[in-house]
This record gives sequence, structure tokens and C-alpha cells, in this order.
Amino acid sequence: MRCFLFIAFFVFLCKICFAQELEVVEPLHSTIFEIVGAQDKKYDANGVPCAVVKVQLPVAGVTFEGPVIESQYHINEYWVWFSSGTNGTKKFRIKCPGAQMLEVDVTKTIPEGLQPNLKYAIKLNLPQVPLAMQEADEQLSPAEMFKKAEMEYNAGNYEKAFALFSKISDDAEARNYLGIMYANGNGVAQDSAKALMWLKKSANQGNANAQFNLGYMYVNGSGVEQDYKEGVKWYRKSADQGFVEAQFNLGVIYAYGIGGEPDAIKAVSWFRKAAEQGYAPAQCILGIMYEEGESIEEDYEEAVKWYRKAADQGHAMAQCHLGIMYEAGDGVEKDYAEAVKWYLKSAEQGYADGQYCLANMYEYGYGVAENYAEALKWYRKAAAQGFTDAQEKLKELEESY
Repeated sequence: MRCFLFIAFFVFLCKICFAQELEVVEPLHSTIFEIVGAQDKKYDANGVPCAVVKVQLPVAGVTFEGPVIESQYHINEYWVWFSSGTNGTKKFRIKCPGAQMLEVDVTKTIPEGLQPNLKYAIKLNLPQVPLAMQEADEQLSPAEMFKKAEMEYNAGNYEKAFALFSKISDDAEARNYLGIMYANGNGVAQDSAKALMWLKKSANQGNANAQFNLGYMYVNGSGVEQDYKEGVKWYRKSADQGFVEAQFNLGVIYAYGIGGEPDAIKAVSWFRKAAEQGYAPAQCILGIMYEEGESIEEDYEEAVKWYRKAADQGHAMAQCHLGIMYEAGDGVEKDYAEAVKWYLKSAEQGYADGQYCLANMYEYGYGVAENYAEALKWYRKAAAQGFTDAQEKLKELEESY
């Protein structure tokens, strides 16, 4: 009998789940944008650039079928790269938990299909989950409820997430989330006192995330009276557990003497701990310290090593610095073409220094054919961000040519 009842209940839920249909709020945009950022560019197995579609849908766990190369979830939207081939992607399907599969006929709004190196967007909505499905939450174990709460939070469904986290509020990580939500006013009215209360409860249970968040609040005076000593205390507790952002922030605090005197030895120590965990910002700063001999013995080869580690993760500043090392031949054999490669990666991410350096290579023909039009383009991009040297160079070139 138990087995029969369970099966009947499951079938009932499935019927409710698959009765819903995804609503198309805004159809696939026919307005297209060229993909510029290097991090957005992907290629299929034949080396053909992909098209990318931003699917705006505030639900987690969505999958896509069709000529999909990769999909990434961001808050409230998915980025999906499609192999566009020579004729463009014509159709693809969207599978969403609690809804029927939706097939998108691209040609209804874009006759030529999704084209290589172009960006598109579509906005969808999933109707409210039925009450029977909500009641099913009560049957979840604490671990299952936490997983679901986190999924709702990541999807931007904050009220739902808050309700679920509140049901397991003895859990240290759930308490951390409740603190964050009260601090930011996500799914609940903003309340700094309650944020502090929940974060302290979690931090005192040894939760490294909460300890980091408490450190941030105290150091920045966010919702509490600024207290550097208290902030450093909580950052240290978190960092000692290997929480990489706390290690990095301690490095910054000691490097700049925030709330006290600078301590170069401690700064390098904490930056190194974070860098060794693969944290790109720390790797880049460690590279700068080795390059400039700042608080550490100058070592160009070591600088290149750390720049490369960060650059390979897409860190724009590190990519630019690595380009500089190749251009100057510091720590590596001088290689203008390699310098251009790294400057381009940095510039395409919008990093002004990288744009300026790349423009300079085009102006003088270092590692690339001399091209004043291309030089002007990149100088303008850097100048538009307020980069003074680029503004001066741009004025000089425009007056000369």
C-alpha cells in the first residue's frame, strides 16, 4: 500500500509539473550584436565561431538541446553558445524543471537563423509553481531543502529562497544566507541588525563564508560601525580555513596599512596563500610585486610565472602585464607577436591599459603590421575610459593624420 500511494503521489506531481508551459515574454530579438569580448567567443569542432543566445529565465536547472556547444548560468539568465555552421542554427529546445519542453523556431524572427559571432536574446517566464508542488517542500530532508533553497537563490527567486532557508535556520550555511539576504534586502526587508545577528550565529559555528562576510561588514562599515580590528579578526578566522577571498583581502589590508601600519611581510604571505589556491587577482598582484621588487626581491621570471597563471584564467590586468613582459623581454625572451596576443586578450575585455598598449603596437608596427586605423580605434577605446596617455596620443595622431 505504501508503495502504491508513493507511486500515485509521484504521478500526480509529474502531471502538475509537466502541465505548465514556458511563456515567451519577448521573442528572440532580431536586433543583433557583434561578439567582442574574448571570453564570449567560442568555436565549434570545425573552428567556426558560435552564435550566443542570452536566455532570460529566472529558473535554475534549465538545459538546452540542439547544436549546443556550451551553456552558462548567470543570475536570471543563461548564455548558450550554438554551432551556427554555414547556414545558421534554425531551431533549438529548452527543457525547464516543471514545464513542457519549448522548441524555439529561430526563423520566425530571424529568417537567416543564428549567425556566427553574433549575440541574440530571448526572454521567457515560468508560471507560478502550483501549491501541491510547494507543499512537497515539506517532505524534503534538510540537505535537500538547502540545495533547493540555494537553487532558488541563484535563480533570483529570493522570497522562495528566504522561506526555505528559514525552515533550516539551525544550519550554519543557511544562517549565512539569511544574513546576506537581510543585509541586501533580498526576499525580505533590509535589516542590518538581523543581518549581523544571523552572520554572527553562522560565524560562531565556524562557517568561513559568514566569517568573511562579517569581516567585510566591519572593515567597510557596512550596516555596522566601522571597526578594522574586528574586521581583521573575522577575516583571519575565515582565511585560516582557506577561504581565498579572505586571504586576498587580508593581503590588501596589510599591503596598504588599512586601519593600521602596512606590513609587507604579512601582505606577501596572504597574497601568496590566495595565489597558490589559484585566485587570479592574487596571482596578478604577486606578479606585480615580483616585477617591481615591491616588498619582495625583484624577480622577473617569477613575475611572469604568476602573470601567466592569472592571464590563463582570463584576468585582464595580468594579460596586459604579461604582454608588457614579452614586449620588454623581462623574464622571457622578447617577443612582440606574443605581446600583441596578450594585449589583444586584455583589450577585448575592455581593460584600458591593454587597449593603449595594443594601439601602441599597431601604431609602430611591433609584432603586427603597422595600421594607423587600428591604432586609432584602440586609442579611442582607452581614451573613452579616461586613460590620459591614450587621450594625449589620440589628439596627437588625429592632428597628424
